[in-house]
Amino acid sequence: RTRETAEIIAAALSGVEILIVPGFAERRLGEWNLRSIEETQPWLAAGQTPPGGESDADFVLRIGRAVQTVKPWLPLHPLLVGSKGVARVLGQLGPLVTPATRTLAVESSADRTLASALVLAGPGMMRR
Repeated sequence: RTRETAEIIAAALSGVEILIVPGFAERRLGEWNLRSIEETQPWLAAGQTPPGGESDADFVLRIGRAVQTVKPWLPLHPLLVGSKGVARVLGQLGPLVTPATRTLAVESSADRTLASALVLAGPGMMRR
């Protein structure tokens, strides 16, 4: 659904390219995947790692690395379309991120996405 949202935004902005950045994918929930948010939220809030999934520390580290990979495009003012978990981590990283990085806008959604997309607005942008 995140990719679909990025497609809608790109079409509305006319001529904007989409770059899929795997590092911004939602947290891997292992055996908790496809369970309801109501069921998993208490476990996540308690700091539990999903069986076969990604720990919160690993998720935060991965998102931090992904931010580093998109820094070259920050002068183009990209729009990051991602899950609410990605938005949460970007908020946590806020003090650790340069002011230029804060130009990333985050579309947060409650759905469980497979990967996030970076919508790049400007001439000569990246390919799909």
